[in-house]
Amino acid sequence: MNKDDKHLVCVAIFRYTHRANILQGLLKEVGIESWINSSSVFRQIDSVKLMINSEDLLKAREIIDKNREEFPSDEMEAL
Repeated sequence: MNKDDKHLVCVAIFRYTHRANILQGLLKEVGIESWINSSSVFRQIDSVKLMINSEDLLKAREIIDKNREEFPSDEMEAL
């Protein structure tokens, strides 16, 4: 299934891509598919959003809560 076939929601916004990659790996370990979407202003990354299927939202939030020490509040906003 491709990401266009699902209803995607943003589970977290990061300042740095590598932090999004860490969460993406944690989600993958439990079977949650995710996509990274970055926006930029003047060719510099402004924010990095981690998108997931809406039906995985509660499980993804549990993973974030269990691994909170990996994601400093000044580098990630959980939604």
